[in-house]
Amino acid sequence: MAAVFRVDSFQVSSAALPQFRSAAQRSLAVLRSQPGFVRDQWFERIEGTGRFNIVTLVEWEDASFLPVAGAAVRASHEGAGFNPEAFAIQHGIDQSKAVYSAYPA
Repeated sequence: MAAVFRVDSFQVSSAALPQFRSAAQRSLAVLRSQPGFVRDQWFERIEGTGRFNIVTLVEWEDASFLPVAGAAVRASHEGAGFNPEAFAIQHGIDQSKAVYSAYPA
């Protein structure tokens, strides 16, 4: 099976950015400990247009690892009493989440 990439894009206000960074880093720490994890990258827009200013990318060995990783993050959120959906609504965070495969150039 081929590697897959989970790409999450966010529009986060400057006021919410410190809390968002903290919550997202906790999630990424959980993902890094999961089977099939390859690497991750965190991007913050410094120039250009578009509504998203934060993009995270996580590479997995293949798509079969995604369900277990997702469950681990949800369990971590529940254990910490963190509700990401409520946090996003409270802070007006717009987001797009998708899984991609690499296309040979």
